[in-house]
Amino acid sequence: MNQAILNTEEIIIKYKPLVVKAVCKIVKNKMDAEEVVNDALLKALDKFRLYQTSKGSFEAWLCTLAKNTALDFINKKDYRVWKTSTDKIPDLASKIEIYDRRLGLCKKLLNGTLNEPNDLESLTIKLLYLENNKYEEIAEKLNINIEYTRVLKHRAITKFRKIALCKAA
Repeated sequence: MNQAILNTEEIIIKYKPLVVKAVCKIVKNKMDAEEVVNDALLKALDKFRLYQTSKGSFEAWLCTLAKNTALDFINKKDYRVWKTSTDKIPDLASKIEIYDRRLGLCKKLLNGTLNEPNDLESLTIKLLYLENNKYEEIAEKLNINIEYTRVLKHRAITKFRKIALCKAA
């Protein structure tokens, strides 16, 4: 057997775990990490002649080469966080849902329907002013805390004022 091939096999067997560890810190997907590890080992074998003992240990040189290969892979493949593993996909779905809700609120705001008091705000005003209930009684009836009752009243009054100003104009 050729001595160069034997050295190549020894290098791969001895240093592959080190390369895997360095790559997996950057590339989270196992399939992509395996690809990057193989590329890094091939680059290391190809560029072995460039290694200089005076500039540091072989392990440090190999780790740097592996990390740079992983970073090149991420930049080249337009690799994003949500592609790293399947457990990140629900986070993306929830972000899309939040975006859709925000978009819906913006549409309501543009249409003016957001400025109308909701049922809970209207009920709070009705109980407070028409039925002369106290904040404690309203909170108990609606099963909410007293501070939230005050918040609902404030929101409703603000919205009613906006409606009155729009109709007066």
